[in-house]
Amino acid sequence: MSLQVQSILQTTPGSLKIKFAQAYATPPVVLLTSYWKGSTAAVSGILTVTNVTTTDCTITSINAASNYYVNMLAIDTNVPAIGTLKANSGSPAKTGNDLEVNYNNVLTSPDPVVLLTPFWNGSSQQVGYVDTLDDSAASECSIVSKNQAPSNFFINFAAMDLGITTTDNNQTLQNGIVNKLGTTQRVYFTKPFANPPIVMISPWWNDANQGVGLVETVTMVTNTYFEITSGNMAPNYFVNWVAVGN
Repeated sequence: MSLQVQSILQTTPGSLKIKFAQAYATPPVVLLTSYWKGSTAAVSGILTVTNVTTTDCTITSINAASNYYVNMLAIDTNVPAIGTLKANSGSPAKTGNDLEVNYNNVLTSPDPVVLLTPFWNGSSQQVGYVDTLDDSAASECSIVSKNQAPSNFFINFAAMDLGITTTDNNQTLQNGIVNKLGTTQRVYFTKPFANPPIVMISPWWNDANQGVGLVETVTMVTNTYFEITSGNMAPNYFVNWVAVGN
């Protein structure tokens, strides 16, 4: 299993090609997060994967700035574990508003950490809606948004047990789930990292039966905590997060 993370500066909106540090045997699952370093606002563009090969991926969005970065995590498809944590990953097709995903590998955590990213294969545009986790369990999850297509739209996902582990690239991985009740939320790591890690986030609006309307954005990362910003907040609204020390 190979898990790779990168944080890439994007100063021009539109298409961005990212080369993997190591090639994969088959095209991996690519997950994306916006990191607007030092901002007090969330981005408006929804990061969208438009192509994946064994050596690189192409993404697109309208986001760009001198302090804007795309955080990327690439992982093997159908991964059974990340270090000591049970895991699942894949790219199921989404042809309607709702998508039910059954995991190949039943997880230990009743509420696992799930990351989502839209994959509009062959497109040159970003999607119009935020794909949102609706229901989550150890054996399955439900994803909601108006994004859909008859043949070329997919949801890239990775689901993993809660915890801390070391990946096969000798990276430290921590993850968690935070209830977001305000515009900006600070989240502390269970254990400090030696250096600021790469943070991935994804929305979970529990049993809302609809997708969130705003893009959740990382705005600060230190070795002890990170901050996320958006107008999304509710007693049943959560943000799933994964931090990888590179």
